[in-house]
Amino acid sequence: MTKITLNAKLIKDVFEWDRTNWAASVEFWNPWIDTKEPGNFLTLGEKHGGLSLLFALYGHSVTATDLEGVTGRALSLHKEYNVSDKMTYAKANMLEIPFENNSFDFIGFKSVLCDPEKIRKSP
Repeated sequence: MTKITLNAKLIKDVFEWDRTNWAASVEFWNPWIDTKEPGNFLTLGEKHGGLSLLFALYGHSVTATDLEGVTGRALSLHKEYNVSDKMTYAKANMLEIPFENNSFDFIGFKSVLCDPEKIRKSP
């Protein structure tokens, strides 16, 4: 697949905060994201588009979702890195994912906050 160099700017753009710990997660994800063939990825809670950026840079098609949809910052980030053509955007609640089972090869999220009461009541 595509060779990715995690320089300081890319780490900042992908992980925003707590860059040291989150950047280390790439090594953990590598067997699933650094594949020979491009996959179909879903990101949840993707407000500013960092994680979807990382997956798209590896050559995957990505559906980036957030409860209220992604921000203009995410759109700009994807355009800056020339991955807009790999992106699809949707509003989605991660407790009620609106896609068919087995629609994606990989589902990723990080730093997602939610309401514990809603989790207890979810189907």
